Amino acid sequence: KEGEDRVYMKITAMMVQILIDMAPEYRKYVVLENGKRVIYVRVLHAIYGMVQLSLLFYNQFRSDLEAEGFVSNPYDPCVANKVVDEKQQTIRFHVDDLMSSHMDPKVNDKIAKWLNMRYGSIKACTIVRGKIHRYLGMTLDFLVKGKLKIRMDDYVKNMLEEHVGRFSYQVQQGFKAGNTSW
Repeated sequence: KEGEDRVYMKITAMMVQILIDMAPEYRKYVVLENGKRVIYVRVLHAIYGMVQLSLLFYNQFRSDLEAEGFVSNPYDPCVANKVVDEKQQTIRFHVDDLMSSHMDPKVNDKIAKWLNMRYGSIKACTIVRGKIHRYLGMTLDFLVKGKLKIRMDDYVKNMLEEHVGRFSYQVQQGFKAGNTSW
């Protein structure tokens, strides 16, 4: 419409081939820029609104954490720290996934209670305790004292099982499409 803002996204590299494999009708929109294939697509207002909403929520959540005394990490904006009872509490978050750690489990209980009071009407906060945790597609294994083992093999295996065969390309470096054995 006249005077309406529009948002465009540039798709490059392997994503161009994936898009063409999934929807061949997009092949006619591929252009070359500096010898590289790209596609420009107009982002629907609903999707753009979701991006804006995510940013608004991030800003609100970060502000709420800072009001509780947390200091945002200058190297990772989705990590915040606070000293509680002379020990560091660290909160890592991404959208609606959050991981809190502190030497005293009661400190984690307190943050869970705060989360439920502040955001529980949106989504209830659940507490998972133990030596093995799933977070953002990773398995975090704390079984050996003083060591953290991070694995993503379940995530990768599930991704391959869902997507192998949907695309015509094969991953380089000797992996054959359809072979999910490790």
